[in-house]
Amino acid sequence: WISPSSYMCSPMRGYATTSDLKVDVQLLKKLRRATAAPMGDCRAALLEATNDYKAAAAILSAKGHSAQARDGRISAQGALAASFCGPSGVLLELNSETDFVGRSDNFNTLAKVIADTTLELLAKPNSSELHTEITIPVERVLALPLGDKEGSTVQSSIGDLIYQSGENVVLQRTAALHGKQIFSYVHQGKRAALVSVDIPNADDAARIGPKLAMHVIGYMPEVIAPTEGVSSSATMLQQDFELLENNAGTVGEVLDKANAKMHSFVRWTLGELVQVSEQEDFAEEVQRKMQSTKTQ
Repeated sequence: WISPSSYMCSPMRGYATTSDLKVDVQLLKKLRRATAAPMGDCRAALLEATNDYKAAAAILSAKGHSAQARDGRISAQGALAASFCGPSGVLLELNSETDFVGRSDNFNTLAKVIADTTLELLAKPNSSELHTEITIPVERVLALPLGDKEGSTVQSSIGDLIYQSGENVVLQRTAALHGKQIFSYVHQGKRAALVSVDIPNADDAARIGPKLAMHVIGYMPEVIAPTEGVSSSATMLQQDFELLENNAGTVGEVLDKANAKMHSFVRWTLGELVQVSEQEDFAEEVQRKMQSTKTQ
């Protein structure tokens, strides 16, 4: 009598089976960061490819997980952040795919830290560029050092956030404003403003400056001074300054009493650049369809 177990084959010694193989943790992190695929999918791909990174990436790509696929996903949520000190201020927009990630503490903390770092290292006043929104190239911001880890940058920190969230995270834009005094206000990460003012008295500046930035968000002026074709209701100096106590009067009246001047403002809305891009793409698509119809 021969035991049935004698007919059963066992793995040859010296060869690892899938169940014996351990996933290389560093490769797992790298693959997850590069593709933003679920952790379980990354682990399974590495197991299937026996820790061959390129093969595992190809497996995930075939399933629709790749850096290219992630980068192609629209990121219109996220948060606006601001930082200001004395004569300079910075605005930036950090985008995510969902509002859930965009509202998270980690996301907003990173956005604020990037804004603070940009203000400190890149936002240098230039007398020829006062009171005007100045675009700071995103590439320069991404290259800034950030964090305690040696070699860590803004770009690598965003990569870590992509790894943690599984979403496409994009630094959409960064800009600076310089003047005599700059103040900022951010409303729930969705709208943000910088104002350039000249308020001689320090107490008046502390009282009025931040409220002017809030006013730009809350009352949405189109211009500062009376302008042909613009109604008084959209002219900042003619709008009631209701954010100040005791019925202070219009913005212009308050500034006159303080011997102050409002030079300029910058106002951003989250996702507005992405929305414009989508509209342009739609228009192009309509034009192509019209041309196609004409040639038929």
